[in-house]
Amino acid sequence: MRTIKLIPVLFPALFLCGCATSDEMKALDKKMDALTTQLSSVQANQADLSNKMDDLSGNITASNENIKDLDSQLQRLSSRIDDISTVMANKAAADAAAAQQKVILPSKLFEDARDNIDKGNLGLAEDGLHLYLQNYPSGEYAENSQYLLGDIYYAQKKYQEAAVAYATVLQNYPKSKSTASYRLKYANSIIPLKKYSEAKKYLKSIVQDFPKSPEARAAAATLAKMK
Repeated sequence: MRTIKLIPVLFPALFLCGCATSDEMKALDKKMDALTTQLSSVQANQADLSNKMDDLSGNITASNENIKDLDSQLQRLSSRIDDISTVMANKAAADAAAAQQKVILPSKLFEDARDNIDKGNLGLAEDGLHLYLQNYPSGEYAENSQYLLGDIYYAQKKYQEAAVAYATVLQNYPKSKSTASYRLKYANSIIPLKKYSEAKKYLKSIVQDFPKSPEARAAAATLAKMK
């Protein structure tokens, strides 16, 4: 009898235990499903990350190749720059050497001009005298170069240019020992230009300032002809 009374009590308990176990299993299944989903997501993320890492590695490799190529180009460029620098340095040295060879001493320049006058090469002489005066305006032969230019122009009947050359030498060298000669040359160059009054003034100044000179006798003779 006692056993029969216990059966109704145990049966509900066993039923409750069975129900609790089934619910827990369902909950556990849900958790497992969630974990499986999360794991799949993590695995997918890992696969994507792996792909990105592979891409990055590929990019790094390509960048390294580009850097190597750039280094090679820079080396070639550096070599070309060195070559150009060497060529320019050699050219500068050659130009300097050529310039030194072209340098003519002032005395040689003047002597060549005078030789050309003696040979009748008046054009070459004129160029040489101009070159001398341009490069050595205060040189030893500057005064002679200036009046020789006047002589060249006078010989070519370029009286205006001759007068300017003689006037220049008179102005630049007022205390010259050849002043009487320069005055006479200037006066003779302006007579063809019909500047008689000025010519007479210079001729008279020669007779007055240098009475015993050959130029004074020549000036007096010219004055007599002009009368």
